[in-house]
Amino acid sequence: MIVIACTNQMILLSSQFNQRQTATATTSTKTSHFDHCSKTMKVPFIALLLAFLPATSAQDSNSTTSTTTSTAAASTSEDELPITTSDVFIQSGEASESSIHIMARCNNEVDSIMKLTISAEAELGQEVDVTSDTDYTHTFVVDGLSADTYYTYLVECIPNDDETNVLQSVEGLFKTVPSAEVAQAVSFVWVSCLSGQGYGRNPDFEITNSDGETVKGAILINCNSCDVLYSLLSHCSYVSLFVIALSIVINLSGGYVVFDTMEKLAPDFAVFQGDMVYGDNAIPAVKEYMNGTEVIGTWYNNPTKDFVAVTLDDFRANWKYNHGDEKMQSFLSKVPIYVQWDDHEVTNNWWSGEILGEPLYVNDTLADDLVTVSLQALIEHNPVNEVMMYRSQKFGQHLEIFFPDFRTYRSPNPDNINPSLVDMMGEDQLSWLKEGLLQSTAIWKLISAHDPLGIVTGTGPDDYDSFANEDPAILGREFEVQDLLSYISDNNIENVVSISSDVHFAAHVSMSPERAEGNFTNFKPLEEFVIGPIHGGAFGPNYMDASFGAEYVFEKGPLTLGYDRWANLAPEVVELQSFGHASVSEDGELTIKLINIDGNLLYEKTMTPVSSDGTSSEEGSATINSTSSGEVTTATDTTTESTASSSSEGSVTTSTVIEDTSTTNGTVSEETTTGNSTTADSSDKGGVSSSGSDAMMNVMSSWWAIVVLFVQW
Repeated sequence: MIVIACTNQMILLSSQFNQRQTATATTSTKTSHFDHCSKTMKVPFIALLLAFLPATSAQDSNSTTSTTTSTAAASTSEDELPITTSDVFIQSGEASESSIHIMARCNNEVDSIMKLTISAEAELGQEVDVTSDTDYTHTFVVDGLSADTYYTYLVECIPNDDETNVLQSVEGLFKTVPSAEVAQAVSFVWVSCLSGQGYGRNPDFEITNSDGETVKGAILINCNSCDVLYSLLSHCSYVSLFVIALSIVINLSGGYVVFDTMEKLAPDFAVFQGDMVYGDNAIPAVKEYMNGTEVIGTWYNNPTKDFVAVTLDDFRANWKYNHGDEKMQSFLSKVPIYVQWDDHEVTNNWWSGEILGEPLYVNDTLADDLVTVSLQALIEHNPVNEVMMYRSQKFGQHLEIFFPDFRTYRSPNPDNINPSLVDMMGEDQLSWLKEGLLQSTAIWKLISAHDPLGIVTGTGPDDYDSFANEDPAILGREFEVQDLLSYISDNNIENVVSISSDVHFAAHVSMSPERAEGNFTNFKPLEEFVIGPIHGGAFGPNYMDASFGAEYVFEKGPLTLGYDRWANLAPEVVELQSFGHASVSEDGELTIKLINIDGNLLYEKTMTPVSSDGTSSEEGSATINSTSSGEVTTATDTTTESTASSSSEGSVTTSTVIEDTSTTNGTVSEETTTGNSTTADSSDKGGVSSSGSDAMMNVMSSWWAIVVLFVQW
C-alpha cells in the first residue's frame, strides 16, 4: 500500500506545489507548515524510490474483515507522522437561513492576521488577529446570507513578521438552510465516538467500500521527504503531474475512512453528537484487541498520542490530532456541522462535582477543573458559540432538530437509582424542549439525544450514565423521560423521533406503552435510532430498560456477530463501525439509515408522517440485510415480531421477519439501499477485502507513476 503523508491527494499536492512556487518567487524564506518536514534536500533519489515501496498487509486469521496491519516501520517513533500537513485548517457550522460560523486555525502557530473571504463578496469578508491565547484559532460569525444557497470561502493566515508569506486554506463550501416555509428535501448524517479506546489514525487501515473501491493511498512519503518531493516536482511539467494523478490510486490512505464514505453522500449538514475526541485515553503506537481473553488482532497508530488530557494544551492537542486527519479535513471543508458534547471530551461518564483519581488522574482531581479547560478547547476548535447551550434549528418546512445538552446539567450518576427525580436536562432545559416540540411547525421533530433514552449505559448501579438503569420501575432521571413523554401525549405532538449514539453499537429501539413495565402508559410510541462508533472500540449490545417498553427492533454489536459482548473490537471489524443518515423527501417522508463506515447499509426504516388525528397515509417499512446471503427483506411495521435468544451474557433480542416483500443488492444510494441483519453467528465476522487483482493493479499503477516521475526528473 502506498500512502501520502504530506498531502490530501495528488491534485491537492499539485495545487499546493503551484502555491509554493509562487511563494518562492516572492520570498526566499519559507514559513509554510510543511517546514516541519526535514530540510534535507540531498537525499539520494534511490531513497525516495524506497519510500514508494508498497507496504505489506496481513489479514487477521480470525476474521474475514478487511483487516490491514501496519508495517513495523510505521509503528516506530523515528517514523512518527506529523499531526497535520495543512497550512490552514477550516470548517463551518451552525448554519441557519442567513448565517454561518466559520472556524479556522493557522497551523504555522505564529501570530498572524486571519482573513476570511466569502464567495469573493468583499462585504462579507472579515479579519482578526490570532495568537497563542486562542491556540491560533478563531470562529467567524457571518450574517446577511441568503437561504438555501451554496457559498464558497477561503481563509488566509498572514504572519505578522512576514506579510509576504501568506498561508492559504483549501476552498471551503457550505450551504445555508432552506426557509422555514419551503417544503424541500433535506439530508444529513450524524456521528459519534471518534478515536476512542486507543484506536487512532492508522495509516495502513483500508476498507473496500460499497462501490467496490479499496480506500487506500497514493504515495508513501514520510514527512522528512516532503521537501525532496517538492524539489522533484519542480522539474515536472503539468502534463506529468496530470499523468501521475491519473496513474496513482487517488483514494486516501488510512486514517478516518468514515469521512470519505460520508462525503460521497453529499449531506446538507452533519450532527456531531459528542465523543469526537477522547481526552481520557492515550493512543499508543501498538494496541492489541481481544475477544474475551483471546488476542485476535493488532492495531497500529501513527501518529500517536501519549497522554491523558489534564491541561488546556492537552485538550487542544486532542482536537488537533483528530482534525489533522486528511479525510476529516476534506469532509469538514465541505459540510457544515452542529456540535454537541458528551463525556469523553472531558473524561468517561463525568458529572459536575465528581472527584477523580487514579489510575488516570492525581487523586482528588476535580472533574469541574477538567471541564473548564476542555470546554475552552472545544469552543476554540469547533464552529460553535462562545457558550454552547441546548438549541434547535429548523431545516425547511419538514424538519426541526433539537440539540439538548445531557452532560452539563446532570446530577451525579450514582443518584440515577433514586426513587425520586434526578436531573439529566434540568428543569429549565426540559421546559425548553417540551415548549419547543409543542411550538414547532415542522412535520418531523428530531431529538438529537447524544445519550439514548432506553438503553442502559455506564458501568453499573453507581454509574448509570444515561436515563436507563435496568430496573423496570421509573427511577432517577427516568422521571424526566416520563414528564417528556407525557407532555408529548397530552398535547398530541406527532412525529417525534430520537437519534442517538454513545453506546458503540448500532440499533433501532422502539418504546411502546404496550410493553411498559414502569406503571406508566400515557405516552405515544417513540422510535430511537442509535449508531455505533465511527472509529473506536465496538462492544455490546447493552442491556435494555423496560420502564417505557423499550425493545430492540434491530441491533448490531460484537455479541450479534458471535464475539464477546464487551469485546472492544477495532475499527477493522468494519461492520461494527457505523454512522447515521437521515433524509426527508419533498413530500415529508422520513428515511433513517444506519450505515457501515464502508458504505454498506446495516438497517433502513422509512416513515410517513402521522397527522394530528393519529392517522398516516401508509405504513412505514424497515429493511434489514442478511450478512450470510446478502438478501434483503422488507416488511411493514405490523409484520415483524421479536424473539429473544439467551446466552451467558444475557438476553439478546433480534428481529424475525414474517413477510418477505423485496430483495435487492447491498449498496448505499440515495434511492435504494440494503443492510445487514443482526443474526448471531460465530463464524460471521464479516467484511470484505480487496482482491489480488486489485492489489496488483494498485502496485502496477503506483510503480508506473514512479517511472514517469523518474524519467521527467
